Amino acid sequence: MPHRASLFNLSFKLSLLALVVASCSDDGRQMREPSPDQTQSVAIPTTSTTPEEAVGFSMTTPWVSGETIDERHTCLGASVSPRIEFSNVPIDIVTIGLVLIDETANGEVLWAMANIDPATLVIEEGVIPNGAIVGRLADGTAGYKAPCPSEPHTFQLIGYALPQQVELESGADAQSIVDTLEAAALDVVTSSFVSP
Repeated sequence: MPHRASLFNLSFKLSLLALVVASCSDDGRQMREPSPDQTQSVAIPTTSTTPEEAVGFSMTTPWVSGETIDERHTCLGASVSPRIEFSNVPIDIVTIGLVLIDETANGEVLWAMANIDPATLVIEEGVIPNGAIVGRLADGTAGYKAPCPSEPHTFQLIGYALPQQVELESGADAQSIVDTLEAAALDVVTSSFVSP
């Protein structure tokens, strides 16, 4: 008899356990079939935008783009090149180039530099960065030619971000430097101004 009683107890306990499990898995609610307009699942976006991604390669000048340049940087003043600051330089950039053209005078090049180290984020007023090459202008001079029109002209200052060094010597023809920069640049930034 004791053997039968323990078997009965074991059977009773198993039945009770099955009942508890069954009641936990069914609370009386049932899933409804999706309606015809429920054809897509909901996805929550997990990407974020960093400041570097939001703002690309950029250049800061002493003037607001499209406005008049300070006379200091023209032949009416000190004829000194402006302070230029670069920011958000892409990590794959090896060198930076800088060109100033007179749009009103058929794109005459007034300043052409290349092979500026991207670690040199600021080019100080009147300074040629170490290691940079400077183009020879149409008048035979090399360096910054201050805007000096007899009437207002529109100018473009253009920054180029390149993945390689420019294989030209300092004193090379300025237009050759411009052509090389335009062909190799991965990113370009511009700022315009009007002469006084």
